[in-house]
Amino acid sequence: MSGLAGEPWLLALKVACSRHGLRGTARELGVSPALVSLTVNGRRKNTDFLKSRVESRLMGGERRCPVLGVIESNVCLREQAKPLVTCNPVSVRLFRACRNGCKYYETKENPHVR
Repeated sequence: MSGLAGEPWLLALKVACSRHGLRGTARELGVSPALVSLTVNGRRKNTDFLKSRVESRLMGGERRCPVLGVIESNVCLREQAKPLVTCNPVSVRLFRACRNGCKYYETKENPHVR
């Protein structure tokens, strides 16, 4: 875990915890406060899941959307959460693209970003 000390995502996580508190940061990431605490304190060995959450939700990275092109990660997550709206053709294309093999789609069965 000591090799992670200078990782940008871990620094972003620590800054978010100092600004919004442990519970607020965990809520923003959609994870438990215990997971955030273990990671910040260097007691969590597998950090891939939390790393992807921090990078997409706190650091504002970009993703390549098959419908909208290059978009910010938070826009991607917001579009994934929208229900199907059949009166808008772009919404239908987005809904289908997200759920049919998009590598960024997060589901309850597999919450990890692939």
